This record gives sequence, C-alpha cells and structure tokens, in this order.
Amino acid sequence: MYVNLRKCLISTKNFFLLIFVLSSGMYSQYEWSEPVMISEKTMWPDAFFMDNTVTVDKNGIIHAFWSTRIDLFNDDYSQIMHRLSSDGGINWSATVNLTPQFTTERIGNLNVVCDSKNNLHLMFLRGTEWSKVMHMKYDGSSWTVPVSIYDYAISNLRIAICNNDRIYAIWYSDPAYYSYFENNTWTAPKSISDTYMPSIHDVIVTNEDNVYACGSVGGVNNYRPFVCRYDLSLEEWNDFIQIPGFEENSWVSCMTFSKNDTLNVNVGVGPTTQENVNYNLRRKIDELSWSSPQYVNENTDMKRKDFFSDNDDKLHLFESNSDDSSLVYSLYNGDEWIENVVQHEIGNNFQRQKACFVGQDKFYMTYEKVYYSTNERAIFFQKKQIEVGIENQSESIIEDYKLFQNYPNPFNPVTTISYMLTNPAYVKLAVYSLNGQLVQTLVNEKKEEGIHKVYFNASDLSSGIYFYNLTVNGKSIKNMKMLYIR
Repeated sequence: MYVNLRKCLISTKNFFLLIFVLSSGMYSQYEWSEPVMISEKTMWPDAFFMDNTVTVDKNGIIHAFWSTRIDLFNDDYSQIMHRLSSDGGINWSATVNLTPQFTTERIGNLNVVCDSKNNLHLMFLRGTEWSKVMHMKYDGSSWTVPVSIYDYAISNLRIAICNNDRIYAIWYSDPAYYSYFENNTWTAPKSISDTYMPSIHDVIVTNEDNVYACGSVGGVNNYRPFVCRYDLSLEEWNDFIQIPGFEENSWVSCMTFSKNDTLNVNVGVGPTTQENVNYNLRRKIDELSWSSPQYVNENTDMKRKDFFSDNDDKLHLFESNSDDSSLVYSLYNGDEWIENVVQHEIGNNFQRQKACFVGQDKFYMTYEKVYYSTNERAIFFQKKQIEVGIENQSESIIEDYKLFQNYPNPFNPVTTISYMLTNPAYVKLAVYSLNGQLVQTLVNEKKEEGIHKVYFNASDLSSGIYFYNLTVNGKSIKNMKMLYIR
C-alpha cells in the first residue's frame, strides 16, 4: 500500500530495504500470499459451489469449509467439504465430506466459530424453499451428527460467540429469528422483533459480551439501515435505532467495534445489493448521534462483507466488486479509505469471499474463482499479515518490484501512481478501462532502482473504474484498481 506514508529506502550492494510507516508511526502492510487452490475444480452444471468459510482454532490450525452443489438438473443437493492446515495454509489435509448422508436439498450460508475449549461449531442452512438451521460440533477428532434447531429459515444465517462460549445464531425467516447455544442446548427460536420486522445482515459481540445486530427495516423499496442490541438482563433484543439521513433504499451490511466503544457500520445506498454507494459511519455506544457518512466505494456485493478493527484502531473491509468481479480489501488508517485489489483477472470471476481475523495481526480468506472460458470453479485460500512494529520492519526484505495503490483514490482528475524497483529494469505502466481496453501508457522505458512516481490525468475520460498494470522486464507484476469521479 502506498498512501499518506513516510518512506525510508536503504540501499546496499545487493538489496533494498523499504520501511513503510503510516501516520501512527508503527504500522505496515504486507502483501497477500500466493493463492492456494484447496478444492478440486468442478465443472458447471455437473457441480458447483454454494458457499465457503474459514476459521482458525486455538492451536493455530486453519479450517476451511465449502458446500458443493451436485447435479444441477437432476438430483440437486449439496454436501459440505472440510480441509485443515497446520502450517499457515501452505499444506492441507485430504478433503473430508462432512455430510455424506445428505443426498437431497441444498446447503449454504456456512458459518463457523471456535469456542474456548477448542471446539468448532459449524452452522448452515439446508433446504430448497424453507431451510433447516443446522448445527455440528467438532472436538478435534470427530464431528457430531448434524441437528436442526429450526425448520423454516430463508437466508442470512449469521453467528457470533461470546467469551463465555454462548453462541448466538440469527437468520431471516420473515422476519428475523434468533437462538443461542449454551450448556450444549439451543434455546427455543424467537422473533427478534414483531414490530420492526428486521432483516439482519451481521451480528457481533464486544469484549464485554454485548451483542449487536444490524441490517434493514421497512418494506420492499422502502428499507432503511438500523442497529439493535441484545439486553442480557432481559434476554431480548431492544434499542432498535434507525440510522438517520438515508432517504433512499439503504441498509447496514456489516459492522465492527473499534477502541473507546465505537461502533462502525458500513451502509450501502442504492437500488440493489449490487448497485450501491457505500459509506462508513460510527458512533459511541453510549451516544445517539452518528458521524457524517464517509465515502468508501461503490457497487460491491452488500450480502458478502467482512469488517474488522485491529489493535491500532484501523479498520479492514473485505468485499467483492460487482462491476469487475474482483476481490477488494480496503484499509481505513484513521484519515481515509485505501482500496487494494486482492484478485482480478479479465475473463474470470472472484466471489463468495469469507475472511477471518487471526491474533490481531493477520487475515485468512477463502473464496471461489470462476473460470468463464471453461465453466470450471474452485475454492482458493490466501492470507495477509497486516501489522508489524518498526523493530521488525527493519529486518524484512521486500520483493524486487512493488506497485502501490494510487493516491488519492477516488480522484478527480489527477492521481499519483507509485512503484518501486530494487534493480534497474525495463518498465511499462499502463492504464486500462474496465473492459480491458488500453487507455494510456504512462511509462514505457528503462528505469533505475528506487521509488518512482507518475501522475495520471483523467480529465478527458468519463467517471468510472480503471485499472493500472505494472510490467517489469516483460513480466506482468500486478493489476490495481482506481476510481475516477468527475
């Protein structure tokens, strides 16, 4: 990442050392690891993937899950696959089918958490029209038989776990219902509110075991964003608060807590879950007023977002882009949102991403890749470490070439694109439209080692998303996305 940062370039005979220090003075970004395919490729329509998720247990073992939908036109059903890795995602165990007994009905909405005793709790919806809310537990050696806790769910299954191992499950069943798991028992499912009729999109638990949910209230073509809180003393949901200032169709897709008991929400405004403009708002939980909406991005899948806050109070948002089928990761460093493209390939699609936050310093993510030319699909895994101290940065050797996020982004009409070379090389830096057409070649010559800056002026172009690509000595290094707003 390269935005609002101070840089230090140390040259030696054989290598360069680059230290990135954000305004906090103690923050750095690592690149994403290389993607690892963890499923077999499937061929549509014989089989394809319904969902996936990932978590890590108390021993640092990564667990990846996905549901495979089988035979679209005949016996249409799904089964859940599981693999684990004990070395940070480099090597993986053999794939295990967790639900071989299910040969009817579809499975989706996978969710998983790990309790303090190192048991995994996997939940999912199973059904075609009305779905059963299912629960399985893994003790490190075997899985329990799947049990149903409710028979008439529709979608939007979300779960969260407290410090005392109480697990909350929420799902949409016109309206939203919930139950919690405690002492190996699920409570009788109840409606969250028969008055507000909410649709829940996310549920989180604070360090003090306060539970919050968010989503939308209102009817079709008249829904508005809201949050609510679970009152532990009454064992019921209350404090339904509609976020003011949004007159168009809008909803909260995800939320997270940062320091000083601050609730952060991502609000999407637009006609559909794929056509929208997204904003971040925040408020103290003991206050009623919200901050002014802050622009984040637009046209991302509002049904699939993960939102986290780290130890430095920086926000991390994971999304898929509706316009170009890319996976994007955005960082809020306290001043502005910085977007980075994790995966994008012209002609292929990346979707259904799911991320988990590990130990306050790294992310694990699974997602589905669709190969349009062959109709194949596969599940991939990637990881990213996000935080190091300066004392550790000084020991890190970075890659030979690096392309940074443009700044500002979004921009109007000029933005700066920077890249770094550790050795002299022939460089081509070019800007492309969303459909892959060349817009402008910014650099096409040999450059010396060091950090280089190029200014891109889009005043003659229409608003929209553009890509810039860095090629070094004939090898394409990276594509990144930028947003031009006139």
